[in-house]
Amino acid sequence: MKKIYLYTALFAVTLLAGITIFYACKKNDEFGNINESLPSKVYSPSLIQTFMTTPIAIDFLNEVDQIPINVVNGLLSFNSVDDYNTIYDLLITYSDLFDELVEEDSVNYSQYVSEETLDNIILYLFEYHIGITSLRSDIEEQILLLQQGGGIPENSDPDEHYIVSPFQRTLLSPYCEMIVADLICVSYDDFTVGIMNYDWATLSQLHQAQRTSNFDEIKANEFCSEKINAFILTESSTPSLNVDFTYVRDLKNSNMIQFVNHSYSEAYKEMIYHWNFGDGTTSNEKNPKHTFNFDNALANVTLNVSLGRFIINGSSSIIIPDNDIPLFTATPTNNGTGIVSFNCTYPNQANVAKYIWNFGDGNAPVTSFENTVSHIYILPGTYQVTLAVYNKDYSLFGTANKNVTVNSVKNCCKGNDRPNSKKIDYTHNGETRRIKLTLRVSNSWLIHRIVTKTKHMKKNAQGNWVLKNANEINTGFNGYIYKPSGGVHECGTETFFDMYKKENKNGKNRPQIVFDYNVGVNSPFTVDRECLNSQHIVITDNIIRYGANGLSVHQKPCN
Repeated sequence: MKKIYLYTALFAVTLLAGITIFYACKKNDEFGNINESLPSKVYSPSLIQTFMTTPIAIDFLNEVDQIPINVVNGLLSFNSVDDYNTIYDLLITYSDLFDELVEEDSVNYSQYVSEETLDNIILYLFEYHIGITSLRSDIEEQILLLQQGGGIPENSDPDEHYIVSPFQRTLLSPYCEMIVADLICVSYDDFTVGIMNYDWATLSQLHQAQRTSNFDEIKANEFCSEKINAFILTESSTPSLNVDFTYVRDLKNSNMIQFVNHSYSEAYKEMIYHWNFGDGTTSNEKNPKHTFNFDNALANVTLNVSLGRFIINGSSSIIIPDNDIPLFTATPTNNGTGIVSFNCTYPNQANVAKYIWNFGDGNAPVTSFENTVSHIYILPGTYQVTLAVYNKDYSLFGTANKNVTVNSVKNCCKGNDRPNSKKIDYTHNGETRRIKLTLRVSNSWLIHRIVTKTKHMKKNAQGNWVLKNANEINTGFNGYIYKPSGGVHECGTETFFDMYKKENKNGKNRPQIVFDYNVGVNSPFTVDRECLNSQHIVITDNIIRYGANGLSVHQKPCN
């Protein structure tokens, strides 16, 4: 898997900057360009102009203008991760302040609250001021059109998107994109694709790939492996170097090998290559071609890469046999995560069309287009794993199997946790109402947050759902979050590094309320799934319709 490891120190000089459900959002053109700020379908231009004269709007825009933000091909462009997070927090802070003003001074501020959609005038004001069309406004427009029509169908709610937070949606294009320095970041459910050097052609090809397939992380890795400027993003606190290469055996001359260099570092411009072919010859090319004498049956090839002034070195080796036999290794982790890493040692990857893995735990076989894959086992035990390798003509090359033992599995979630939701229906004065509860843990590059969302709806005569205000909506979470340091962690104790107690936000006469907690910039965290529960309460006519620990964190173990 090709990845970028981002670190803070290098931002100033270089990159200042599952089931995956891709939401096929519409855009104004291929890159979301707009010629002028689009009129809101919720707020009239005169109302927006009036709101811009209020003290809260003036203060908000003054603070926004202190942060350098550009719009490039319709995408928000930030100079640094810090700038992105500053704007993110400003959106939350002023949205909260506006909610307080509506409660304290409803005479002057209630006119700015829409009762038709989930729209937030602070978020719209930001978009109006900057001049963008965002993922948030795209979703809100679709909701409004449905509201004004027959209502929101049971299985076609535009709000059911893997980006849960409206604040994060505000900073993304309808295709979930933004720019940090020269890095175009495209957010998905469990991963982010980064495109360097303003490579708009690669971004256009990424759009096309999204439209023509179920674009999960396997497809994303396949796409990125073929592009010079596209990578799967992750992070690290120090500069890093990944050295990796594959080879292609010439079909007419099996002794001739073409090497393909997949090495990467943030300091990619500093990379120096040195190949040792194991037969007394070397090369400093990035992707050399070499003819071997396989009299000894094996060729041991090593690639060494150095990062120039950073004095960082790395190497990778491959033993090339005189023939290609499919075998694989399995490496279980011993930290209780249930993760097992598999590596097919069939060396001539260029002639492989696909690998089909059956992990032996009752789940459906997984098709991979790379020789490495990881699988999460929920329960300890011994599993028989089978691998089938198919050549480019899609004929079965061979199979292999191996028993894998998983000793222990902890109950925790690390990394991105897909949105977990629950729908609770109840009757109110003869009407069918619904409370939609959502809990999301995001723990990937740029986003380290816990988001809970409570939405209130009623069923109309057509059997569809329309948003319905409630007297009060509370949402939030309680539990404990820790950064692992070894030893045993138990819910209810205060031995963790960080402890976040229950947080509630009150929404007066709103159809939705969102709680978006910033865990910390570039601070990966781990959540015990028994320790984190969302809190949801909806009150109509001063009667609590639902309250208690409404939703636990997603049942996904550590990844």
